[in-house]
Amino acid sequence: MEKRELVIIGAGPAGMTAAIYGRRSGLDVLLLEKGATGGQINITDEIENWPGVQHATGPELGNMFREHALKFNTEIRIADVKKVELRDGKKIVVTDKGDIEAEAIVVATGAHFRRLGCEGEAEHIGQGVSFCAVCDGA
Repeated sequence: MEKRELVIIGAGPAGMTAAIYGRRSGLDVLLLEKGATGGQINITDEIENWPGVQHATGPELGNMFREHALKFNTEIRIADVKKVELRDGKKIVVTDKGDIEAEAIVVATGAHFRRLGCEGEAEHIGQGVSFCAVCDGA
């Protein structure tokens, strides 16, 4: 079974930040993501409120996160995490690509928007239907 010092589940802003700090601390880091790195930010058209970035699209900012983590030689692997369990006192991350023993695990799986389920909602996301109270509330 593969063994790692730090396994991070989720490659959004929190997971990427954990990976950067872990690698800078000299840890053997494995970052697991089931989709695109960057997380939920990838479905955002316009970013104007991220410190140090005056304007970017969500995918551009997600790519910046990825490049920053890769600068420190973070290993990023696409895998679907099924569960985390304790086996004989050992922390095990169970994925669709095999089990990984970890000394430490960071769960940074993010969030998802709660949808109403009303007619037209799904097909109009990003075209008038959005989920940002800060941006759209006004």
